[in-house]
Formats: sequence, C-alpha cells, structure tokens
Amino acid sequence: MINFQTKYLPGNVFDNSLANGFAELIMNLVAGVLYRVGIKKSYLILFGLSVIGGTCIILVGADNQALMPVFVMIAKGGISGGFLIAYVCTMDVFPTLFCATALGCCNFMARFLTILAPEIAEQPPPLPMALFTILIAIGIIIVQFVRPLPKKN
Repeated sequence: MINFQTKYLPGNVFDNSLANGFAELIMNLVAGVLYRVGIKKSYLILFGLSVIGGTCIILVGADNQALMPVFVMIAKGGISGGFLIAYVCTMDVFPTLFCATALGCCNFMARFLTILAPEIAEQPPPLPMALFTILIAIGIIIVQFVRPLPKKN
C-alpha cells in the first residue's frame, strides 16, 4: 500500500519515490543477513521499523517535509525485508511436502488483499497510513505465534 500512498505523502514525490526504491534495495540485502537471528526476531525488527516509519509519517511528516524521504525509507524498508523473510523462512516453518502449497496459498491471499490497496490509498489522510501502521503492528503480534520446525541432525 505504501507504493500507492507515496504520491500523496507530504514533500517532493520524486524524493519519496527514490527513497521508496532505495529502501527496498537496501533492506532486501540486510534482511537476508538479519534472518540469522531467527524468524521472530527478524520480523520484530523489520516490522518494528515499519511501525516507527508509519508513525513518523502520520505524526511528523506534514510538519517536517524534509525528513519525509527518511520516514518512507524506514516504513518501506521494514516491509520489503519482511517480504524477503517470508520467502526465506517457508522451509523452516512448513514441512517440505507442503512448502510450495503453503507459499502459494499465502501469496494468493496477499495478492488478493492487495487489490484493496489503491482504493485505500485514495482515502483522506491519515487513514491510509494509520491502517498501514495498525496492520503492521498486528503482524508483529501474529508472527510471535510462528513455530519453526525442529532442526534435523
């Protein structure tokens, strides 16, 4: 949703879009290394960054437009890293027999729900960013219930 919301955020749309793309590039590299600390901790760190970024956009963004690209980078970076972790951790959460099916079902539902993103982005502020931040915070809680498969020697 933040991709659609970028054009409506305060500040220069080009700077915000550049920060959006740069955050995705950097955090995809960082998330792969961050995954070594574990699934729950990596999601906590990455989604925590997105909650901080979303909260800053809502509370400080309109007053301090010069920092808006930084807030966008923080919010988008956490989400991008979280998507990478979702793909990487599939083998650690689901048995091999069900990995492709589980990833396919989750990906289908995610893409299906993404249909709503452009419509939500068109709503008046701060609703889109508030919804973004609330959903990420709920994601932090839900991920704490994930149990990795036991390691085989």
